[in-house]
Amino acid sequence: MIEYINKIQSLPSPTFQQIRKIANESLSHLNRAERDQLWRNLNQGVDLLTSHELMCQYIFSYGNMHETKINTALSSIQNPSEVFNTDLAIVDWGCGQGLATVCFFDFLNSQGIPNNTQKVILIEPSVDALERAKQHTKIYLKDETKIQLVNKYLDDVEKRDLESNQSITLHFFSNILDIPQIDLKKLAQLVGENVNGEHYFFCVSPLIE
Repeated sequence: MIEYINKIQSLPSPTFQQIRKIANESLSHLNRAERDQLWRNLNQGVDLLTSHELMCQYIFSYGNMHETKINTALSSIQNPSEVFNTDLAIVDWGCGQGLATVCFFDFLNSQGIPNNTQKVILIEPSVDALERAKQHTKIYLKDETKIQLVNKYLDDVEKRDLESNQSITLHFFSNILDIPQIDLKKLAQLVGENVNGEHYFFCVSPLIE
């Protein structure tokens, strides 16, 4: 795990695909049967990620899907250079390893838009995945003070967890809203209580079109 962190931290211009490559290389010591078992243990990406190996396997197995869906959602913004070229806050709901945030940062780079993100709120019930999300986000922002960790299930998030004063707040719901245990009405009310400035919601899911 330490080697993985060192490798991503040494990336001069990080991208999600570089991270995915390093994740796959971290599992190179495993044989085919062990990799297949890891994939089965992911339970189609539903279960919490609680080990370095599971997190690396998840990025390799499902990472391209995340990247494609986030980029498709972001492409709905007709004038990204105007919308995103200001101080931003990000709320990454059920962030896992922070893949939605990372893919957004890649999107900014691909559009030649400066990354003016001032705050990233990472919400995730798995302590291990949340720490990994922080590491992934930090290699882009280079400033850990901009990253706020919220180690909670979505239904336990409180108003104080979402406070920000940026001009624009981006909400990423990536592969999370289709989980039946989430109280969507409660979640909508919570977000509604915290509307300050402009808010954009990017909701992607393999089950809900």
